[in-house]
Amino acid sequence: MFGFATAIAALGSFPIAAGQGHKAPAPTFKSAEVISASIVAIPFNSVANGMVSLYVTIGKTGDVEDVVVARELASVNDAATQAVKSWRFSPGTLNGKPAVTRLAIAVVFCPPWPYGSQLTLQALAPQQGMVSPVPYPSRLPDVTAGTFPPNVTITGGTVVLKAAISSSGDLEYAKVIKDFPGLTTSALRDVNEKWKFNWALMDGKPVRSTMVIAFAFRPPVSTSLRLSFR
Repeated sequence: MFGFATAIAALGSFPIAAGQGHKAPAPTFKSAEVISASIVAIPFNSVANGMVSLYVTIGKTGDVEDVVVARELASVNDAATQAVKSWRFSPGTLNGKPAVTRLAIAVVFCPPWPYGSQLTLQALAPQQGMVSPVPYPSRLPDVTAGTFPPNVTITGGTVVLKAAISSSGDLEYAKVIKDFPGLTTSALRDVNEKWKFNWALMDGKPVRSTMVIAFAFRPPVSTSLRLSFR
């Protein structure tokens, strides 16, 4: 009887011990996506050239709930924010279910010159100090080096790209979200060949992520005006 009771007790304790040793699966996270993007209007009185970095909170239905300016550029911060608020998004997911997520969007205001040049990046606001309901990713990806794509057309326009960033910071691919004939090619070429990135973090570990890059091209100045600046 004593041996039988001991065996029953051992069998009864097995599921508990097994449960204690089982690790919960890592959460499956998918970033929000841009469905459609409108133009980025450049203020007529602004001559600012550079990047505005935004942290955009996307709700479970794809609505823009909040936009935080993380990298400022005087006179065009509001233009970048208002443009992104008019875009349409699909929500991100956590373990297959719609979730409130946060997306990094870089809006680049390009100079009117027909050639490309190095992009000067202003300081990025610390992400850990921001109030956000979003658990993933704990640190968004960011641009560490870039260039202004050349404008070889006779007009201006907006090109929007989605960039997939590996857990080591490499660009896996760049996908066109909003095309503009004559400008998309130079934007894709520069991002693929000359841009560098920081990876995202999830629970302190590097993870694959995506971000959005929008280029607002100014019309090129006339040849006579360019000569006057030489």
